[in-house]
Amino acid sequence: MMRSCLVWFGAVLLLILLGCAASLSPYEEGRRSMAAGDYESALKYFDMALKESPDDPMVLKELGVLYHRREDYSKAIRCLLRPFLQDSTDGRTLFYLGTAYEARGDRVHAMDIYRRFTQVSRQDDVRKEIQARMEHLILKQMEEEARAILEHEEAIPVDKLADNAVAVLYFKNLGKRTDLDPMQKGLADMIITDLTQVKKIRVVERLRLQKMLDEIGLGQTGIIEDASAPRMGKLLGASKIVRGAYLDTGKDGLRIDAGVIRAVDRKIGKPKQFKGQLQKVFRLEKDVVFGVVDQMGIRLTQQEKDAINIIPTENLLAFLAYSRGLDYQDRGMYREAEQEFRKAVELDPTFEKAAEQISRVETLSLGNASIPDLEQQFVIAAAEIPVVAEPVTTAGAQPETAEAEEELPAVQAGTGPVRKTEDERREDRRSMAGPAGGGRQLSVIDRMERTGEVMTQVFLPGVESREPAQEQSQSGFGNSASFEINVPLP
Repeated sequence: MMRSCLVWFGAVLLLILLGCAASLSPYEEGRRSMAAGDYESALKYFDMALKESPDDPMVLKELGVLYHRREDYSKAIRCLLRPFLQDSTDGRTLFYLGTAYEARGDRVHAMDIYRRFTQVSRQDDVRKEIQARMEHLILKQMEEEARAILEHEEAIPVDKLADNAVAVLYFKNLGKRTDLDPMQKGLADMIITDLTQVKKIRVVERLRLQKMLDEIGLGQTGIIEDASAPRMGKLLGASKIVRGAYLDTGKDGLRIDAGVIRAVDRKIGKPKQFKGQLQKVFRLEKDVVFGVVDQMGIRLTQQEKDAINIIPTENLLAFLAYSRGLDYQDRGMYREAEQEFRKAVELDPTFEKAAEQISRVETLSLGNASIPDLEQQFVIAAAEIPVVAEPVTTAGAQPETAEAEEELPAVQAGTGPVRKTEDERREDRRSMAGPAGGGRQLSVIDRMERTGEVMTQVFLPGVESREPAQEQSQSGFGNSASFEINVPLP
C-alpha cells in the first residue's frame, strides 16, 4: 500500500513539474537558454516573446545582452535603447549599452552612459571598473584630438585664441645635477595648480600638454625651445605660454627663470630670475607664480593669494618622488608611478596631491581590460546592479519620439533590422566626420574645445585637487573648470 502511494505521489509530482516546465513563457525559456550558453535557442524564444509583446523592454534588454555576448554591438545598441528610454537608472542596461557603444568606437556616447552608470550603481567594485574605463576613454579621446589638431594646424586661427588661456610648458634643467631632472614636470604641475586658483586665467591641463608632446615626438623630453613655444601655444589653444628653466647653484642654491610668451605676435617677454635654496623650492615656486601673474598684468585678490600660498609639501625628496611618478604615469608605467607616489607619501604623509595620484594610477591600471573580460567581471559581481530608487534625470536622455521609434529594433527570427536604421546612418556620418565625432564635420576650434569638454567627472592630472572657477563662463580652450558631459543619445 505504501509503495503504491509513493508511486502515485511520484507520478503526480512529475506531472506537476512537467506542467510547470510547459508553462514557462518564451521570455523565461529564452533566459534559461541564454544562461546555458545556447544563444540560437534563446534568440528563437525571444523572437516568440516579441511577437506576443513587440515593445516589451525586458525582452529587448535580454536580446540586447544576447547580441552583446555575440559581439554584434550595433544590434545590441538598437535593442537596448527602449529599455534605456523607459528606465535610465537600470544598471544592467547601462552597462551593456555603454560597453556596446565603446566596442563600436563611439566614445562620446559610451562616456555619457558610463557617467550615468557611476551615478546610479551601488556596487563599488563595478563602479570603480567603469570609472577606470572612463579614464581610459579620455586618454584615447585626447590622443585622437591631438592628432586631429596637428592635421589641421594650418587652419587654426591664432587671433581667435582666448586671451586668458595659458599653457605651462615643462621647465628645462640647465644645471649639472641630473637627479633634479624630474622637477621639469613637477614644477610645471605645481605652477598649473597654482595658476588655476586665479579666476581670470584658464589653464591648459598638463595631460593635454603631454598628449600633444607625444604626438609631435617630444613626449620623452617634453622640452620646447623659445622659438617653438608660440606654435605649441597655438596647438594647445593658449594665447600665452609660460616657459622657464632652472639650475642648481653653489651651496645647495637654486635659480629659476620664468617668462611669458605670446602666441599671437610671438613676443617673448623678458624672463624673471628667482633665487633661493633648493630645499625651499616650494617657496621659490610661489614666487615664480606671482611673478608670472604680474607679467600678465593681473591683480590678485587676497583669497587668490592665500590659495596660491598653500604649500603641498616641504620635503624635497617627496617632491622629487612625486615628479618621477608623473613621468612614469605619462609613459603608461602605472606600477612604477604608484611606487613613486607611495614613496612621496611615506616621506611626507601630509602630501595630499601624491595620495590623490596613488588613487588615480590604481584606476588607470584597470582601464585596459577587453570588453568580454569586463562583462565577465560584471556578471560575477552582480547579475543586476543595484540602483538608486530615484531616477537620474539628465538632458538628452529622451530623444525625439519619431526618431527613437525609427531606431528601435525590428527583431524577427533573429535577423535584426532588414535595412540600415538612422542610427547606423548617423554612425556612418560620424565616422566620416573624423575622430571628434558628432555627426558633422567639426572645425579645428570645435575639436580643441571638445578636448576640455570630455574631461569631466574624473581626475584631471594637475588640476584634480582644486575647486573649479565657477566664474569662468566664457568658452575657451584648456579651461580647467569642470564641464558637464551632456551628450544627446540617439
